[in-house]
Amino acid sequence: MIRREFPAHLEPLSAWIVDETGWLKQGEHSLGWRTNIAERSKSANCQVNVQVAVTDGEASIPVAARLYLPEKWTSDPARCLAAGVPPEVVFATKPQIALELIIEALADGVPPAPVLGDAAYGGNGPFAMVCASRAWSSFCR
Repeated sequence: MIRREFPAHLEPLSAWIVDETGWLKQGEHSLGWRTNIAERSKSANCQVNVQVAVTDGEASIPVAARLYLPEKWTSDPARCLAAGVPPEVVFATKPQIALELIIEALADGVPPAPVLGDAAYGGNGPFAMVCASRAWSSFCR
């Protein structure tokens, strides 16, 4: 795992960056949800990855990521089983996933830094409150 081999030359960190990436889903059983894709200007079935990267202001590296599964998926055990989703996976919002990823990366020794996120994260009360209470918050809106 890249975060366990954290490159010391990135220290001191200037920020953690929370974001998500979506891509068109492929196949009949791939996990997906409907969303707007900017380059297509319409709704499409997509998969969304919540990710956390760290930066020193010049370079950045990813330290954590997880696929977002909508509640429509996690509340359907047969559908999850058919797609290979482990039974212990439960619904979590994207901000909840991001917070879990940050806490896991910190536990693995990635140094703390302010957290940057768009309004989807900075505007999420519980996520913003946890980040602020731990002095990691700084949101771009």
